[in-house]
Amino acid sequence: MAKAAPTQPAPLAQTAPEDVARTVDPSPELAQLLQTMARDLATVGHEIDQLKINQEQMARDNAKAAEQLKASQEQTARVIAKAEQSLRSKISGPPPRLTATPTRKPVPTL
Repeated sequence: MAKAAPTQPAPLAQTAPEDVARTVDPSPELAQLLQTMARDLATVGHEIDQLKINQEQMARDNAKAAEQLKASQEQTARVIAKAEQSLRSKISGPPPRLTATPTRKPVPTL
């Protein structure tokens, strides 16, 4: 006995929003509201684009600051290493000679 293929429902008719807009005659108030919404959406889209641009600039600025910080830390490490080396060479060198100063004998007073 052969199985029958399951029947699939017929696709529903899809109506594009443009088709609906053409079939409905909007009132003047609704038309004004739609125009306002369209302008607002365009403004929001522009602001989103501006935010993306600003975010990309901030990411570049942060990367540059991180590079500068790393370079500064490396330079500081080099200066410290040089100072430590200089200090070690001064410490490990021969100790300074101490010269004995003759002590004075008190002069008798008359």
